[in-house]
Amino acid sequence: MQRKKRMMRNRSEWPEIVKRHVASGLSKTEFCRQEGIAPNTFYNWQRRLRVREASGQFVQVAPAASGPVEGSGVEIKFPSGLILRIKG
Repeated sequence: MQRKKRMMRNRSEWPEIVKRHVASGLSKTEFCRQEGIAPNTFYNWQRRLRVREASGQFVQVAPAASGPVEGSGVEIKFPSGLILRIKG
């Protein structure tokens, strides 16, 4: 069995490759096979881009109530499932 030669891709191409995967509706394994991408390479770039997207972003936070409530605090739920609670 002859191996396919893998194409080297540069850093600037990976965001578009990951977007194409999402739009394709294919599993990661099938997408990588069709694109000639090593699955581990795809997973690594997907993780790198996810971390880069998540870092450095600010989110506006507003109180749910109109004024301070005795014993209230702040609870922030992150997409990762982490919950940060600050008691007031």
